[in-house]
Amino acid sequence: MMAAAEAPPKDASTANAATGTSIGWAGGALVLTAIVGIAAKTAGVKLIVYTSILRGPDSKLALAADHIATEKALAASGVPYVFLRNGWYFENYTERLAGSLQHGFAGSAGAGRIAAAPRADFAAAAVKVLTTPGHENKAYELAGDH
Repeated sequence: MMAAAEAPPKDASTANAATGTSIGWAGGALVLTAIVGIAAKTAGVKLIVYTSILRGPDSKLALAADHIATEKALAASGVPYVFLRNGWYFENYTERLAGSLQHGFAGSAGAGRIAAAPRADFAAAAVKVLTTPGHENKAYELAGDH
């Protein structure tokens, strides 16, 4: 089994027996997500909580495609789910603070604002979803104050 931090092999692909096609690693990850959903249903898992991307299906970010596909696969599993669509973490900026101070800060332009929040705030939302009823089959858009 591949460790989470390991990169997939360059030739990683998954054959689709139904269509005779082959899909690359991103598609392989999607297949794994579908398998996780099936396994969760078989094991009687009551709820899957997935941290996704802000604005989910409407996001234009390059990395949104994997999140959108994962959401679809999990929803199709038949196991109740919650999608926590997290916005940008403040820590993404503070990790690079020294360079930003030295070379200037790159963020929103003009009068634009950033709606980031600390990871702890996103974690608090996850705790709420995991410890209170009534969140099944919902998606929450989570971001900082505008």
